[in-house]
Amino acid sequence: MPIGPATYKIITDQVRLRVLQFAQNAWTGLGSWRDSDIQVFIDAVVPMVAGGQQQIASLTNAFLAEQVAGLFGGSAAPVGLSPEETSGSALRNGADPREVYRRPAVQMYRALKQGAALDAAVDLGANRIAQLVSTDMQLAKTHAAQQTLRDSKAQYYRRKLHGSKNCALCIVASTQRYRVKDLMPCHPGCQCTPEPIEGSAPHVLDKARLEELHSAVERVTGQKSDRGARGELDYRKILVVRNHGEYGPTLTYKGQAFTGPGDIN
Repeated sequence: MPIGPATYKIITDQVRLRVLQFAQNAWTGLGSWRDSDIQVFIDAVVPMVAGGQQQIASLTNAFLAEQVAGLFGGSAAPVGLSPEETSGSALRNGADPREVYRRPAVQMYRALKQGAALDAAVDLGANRIAQLVSTDMQLAKTHAAQQTLRDSKAQYYRRKLHGSKNCALCIVASTQRYRVKDLMPCHPGCQCTPEPIEGSAPHVLDKARLEELHSAVERVTGQKSDRGARGELDYRKILVVRNHGEYGPTLTYKGQAFTGPGDIN
């Protein structure tokens, strides 16, 4: 059965939500959060996350193969993706998933040490789990997209907004055309989907949305920006791609810092 954009969105949302609910239920259902309990949590959640990543990667592979075939002809058969390349430590620059999913406990213990109530500390851990799962599902998508599109006839792609809410980073990025060789920098919480486009597409794909964004920023900041991005407010000075120690190329705001590859390795 062909996987169109609507079907792809529905199924990937279901996978993401199922993994997230499983992980958060496993966390809140522990009852106590001693070291032995955290091991139980990790043992249950890490395989579930890996399974979700592999599903997201396979869906993305099939979806993009069909999109490329529809635009440029040829076979719509997915390319072969190995589970080792689309799940687990491969998506986080070698970071062990078991250590990654220990981080909610570390955050909870730190909050308790600083005097937080147990319920509040557990909630902090649950919030961290949501961030980790969302990012891991998106990393599976971006890595699968890189492998699928770089071996295809597509030279350009767009970032299609995905989900009910999108941050300013994603909205700005969604208005532009990009080269496949620079494919899909991620950022935590991002749910955008790459879609191949023809080379004849203009560099600015959605002038109306970009105009709305210019106007909204002017209302909030009081700064005027010309529509060539050369004025007082230049979006190229706001959106930059940095190399995150775990995620790889990451879309971020200028001035935002995080652990780099040198810190990890």
